[in-house]
This record gives sequence, structure tokens and C-alpha cells, in this order.
Amino acid sequence: MVDEKIGLASVGNGVVFSKKDYYEALLQNGYNKKFGSFLVNFQKLINDGLVHRVGRNAYSVADASKRAYSHSYSDLACQVAECITVNHPYLDFVIFETVQLNEFINHQIGRNTLFVFVEKDAMDFAFETIKNSFSDVVVMLSPGKHEFHRYRDKTRVKL
Repeated sequence: MVDEKIGLASVGNGVVFSKKDYYEALLQNGYNKKFGSFLVNFQKLINDGLVHRVGRNAYSVADASKRAYSHSYSDLACQVAECITVNHPYLDFVIFETVQLNEFINHQIGRNTLFVFVEKDAMDFAFETIKNSFSDVVVMLSPGKHEFHRYRDKTRVKL
């Protein structure tokens, strides 16, 4: 892993690179590990915060002066994520909470709204699962502005 860390200095901040590009650059500088070993160590660099993903197979060296953003999800968001994971284990989804914005805006958001983004083909299945599992919250499937504001006084999850 020491070799991979030393190679980061040669890449420099702000440069976007792929795993293969970085591996080839290391090989040119005398790196002698197989690609599989490199991948394991590269993942450790990501986990340690030394390298950041900036896109699909696109990485950048982390700027030491900037901290990585992290958010602690609410209990409801964790329950929704677990519900989807258990009932639809192969479904790719993303959960966003409006309170995540509080760190970046002046007027704080008092009522949290969850947005669950799922694959289009599985949207109806995920909606039914969440609606049946969480009877105490309003669950809406692609609501328009009118529907969204109509139920704004209740806790809600939007797909």
C-alpha cells in the first residue's frame, strides 16, 4: 500500500484519472504488484479518504485542506433504506433528505422530506413496498406540485 500512496504525489491535486491510468503510471515507476492486488489497495486509498470518486471510473486525489462531506441519515431514512434492501436486494436506489441542505443554507428546513430515487422499471414495486411498510407517513409516487403541497403538513416519502 505504501507504493500506491507514493504514487498519489505524482498525480497531483485536481487531476482526474481512471484506475487503469493510475496503475499504468505506477508500473512505469517500478511498481511490481499484480492488478488484483492494486485494486485492493486502491480501494483502501478510497476508504481512507486519500482518493475521491468524481465519476464512473474517474478519481481524483483528495485535497487535504477540504473535508469530505458526510451526512447522518435520520431513523426514517435508515428504515426506508433497510426496507428496500430487504424486499428488493438487487435494486439500485438513492435516498436524499431535505435536512441535508441545512448545513449549506441560511434558512433551516424544519420539516424533513425523503426523496427515494429508484430505477424507473422498479418504481411501482418500491412504491408499494414503502407504502405498505410505513402506514404512518404519506408516500407519494411522482407527485406534482399540487399533490406535494397538499400533503405538506405530514411526514412524507417521495419516489
